[in-house]
Amino acid sequence: GSTIRQLGIAIQNYEYTYKILPFGKGPSYPGAPVYARWSQHALLLPFIEQMNLHQSLNFSYPPETPGMGGVLAFM
Repeated sequence: GSTIRQLGIAIQNYEYTYKILPFGKGPSYPGAPVYARWSQHALLLPFIEQMNLHQSLNFSYPPETPGMGGVLAFM
């Protein structure tokens, strides 16, 4: 209940901020497996009090890149 409500509020706040809903699955990356894409959950991190984690991600690379942002060993 509460978690779903928080995600709903995060989606509304994202839409209010960017005037578009978060995408369901991001674009593919050249040379990366087709499944290596960012999801809407990564985009919502700043709206669920996870700004530090969001800032540690580099959306220029697929999420499976080892050493992502120098913080995460593997996504």
